[in-house]
Amino acid sequence: MLQVGLIGLGIHGQRYARHLAQGMPGMRLVAVCRRQRAEVERAGRELGVTAYSDPEALLDDPEVHAVL
Repeated sequence: MLQVGLIGLGIHGQRYARHLAQGMPGMRLVAVCRRQRAEVERAGRELGVTAYSDPEALLDDPEVHAVL
């Protein structure tokens, strides 16, 4: 299973996050990143994933295999 991190939760990023969270064959969303801390924490709770406000922290997460 490819564990994916998503940087950016604008209009398109939110759509990508929903698709990934609903299930894509062979992929699982494990982390999201957005600079606005309150917004990304809310999104992380809703999606059940780790939330980051710093892209470098998401990139350093050993649970993340690929980044969009």
